[in-house]
Amino acid sequence: MSFTQYLNPSEERFTSMQVEEKMHHFVERLYEKFLKCNRFYALFHTIFFAFLALQAINFLLFFSFFSKSSTWAFALGFFFLTLFSYFVLSFFFQAKKPQQLLEILEEFTQSCHNSISFAKGSHEYHLSIANALHHFVHYTIQQETAYYACPPFLKPLSPLPEKWQIWSHWQNFHMIKERFLTRATQELIQLVKAHPLDPEAHAALASAFAELSTIYLSPKETESRQNWAWIPPEYATEEMHEKFLASSRQAIEELQILQDLQGQNPWIHAQLATLYHYRKEKELEILQYELLSQMQPSDVAVLLKLGTLYFEQGHFAKGLRIYDQVMHINLEQANALIACYDAYRMS
Repeated sequence: MSFTQYLNPSEERFTSMQVEEKMHHFVERLYEKFLKCNRFYALFHTIFFAFLALQAINFLLFFSFFSKSSTWAFALGFFFLTLFSYFVLSFFFQAKKPQQLLEILEEFTQSCHNSISFAKGSHEYHLSIANALHHFVHYTIQQETAYYACPPFLKPLSPLPEKWQIWSHWQNFHMIKERFLTRATQELIQLVKAHPLDPEAHAALASAFAELSTIYLSPKETESRQNWAWIPPEYATEEMHEKFLASSRQAIEELQILQDLQGQNPWIHAQLATLYHYRKEKELEILQYELLSQMQPSDVAVLLKLGTLYFEQGHFAKGLRIYDQVMHINLEQANALIACYDAYRMS
């Protein structure tokens, strides 16, 4: 979700076409710089793996020759020297990588600052920077699984290079997204400090924390990344889960503040429902859809989601009442809903 989505569309502010074009130019330029770092690391690993594989193959093919002379000792020693060099250089580059990504972030932020006419520290300044950072992350997510183009005649084998691409680059992509979204939240926290009772500031900060929380979820749980050919096991770690819980909790807090400032607002309840869904807090998700259905009683999408949740949680009487409502609006949708009647028993 863009941080400007909550803004009044009639306000020009920083969303002018000229500024958007500049931001897109910065995004493309800095993304190319990020790709150069990625390609360097990919080339480094590929060269060493190929060299080690070549040495192993030669050793096996000429084992009978090596075993009759002292050459095998030199060959084996050279193999382990190559392996040792790889690990030493790999640790060095691994330690250097965060600094390179930080430099990209700082260069991007500075480029945005130089192109924005608003005074540093102003309301529009923080929102502009945050939106630009989000734009970079959104662009990165779109390119994440399109890193290597597979020739048309190799389409049947496309899952293999895609798995290699994800395995070799997902950590770099994750790190850059995390750094950019964290900086976006920092910008918006400064905005909230300057305007503590501004609903727009809290809405933007809630969106930023919600966006940050999704990068810690397994790709199969998010719509933008469900097509991944391989899921890194790191997404199932406790560290990732704790980071997700922390950032989603902050998003929920901001939405609750926004609710206190603005009262009942369908947008707030929709965002809360999505966060509770990702947190697997079904009863709280149901509560938000109940409130949404009261505000939008003829919204079939809301009713279908609420009815499905009722059946999944075993609230059959409530689910049938929703079915009756939907049946008077759209019979086909009602039939789709009643198909979920046994979802609780099957779970």
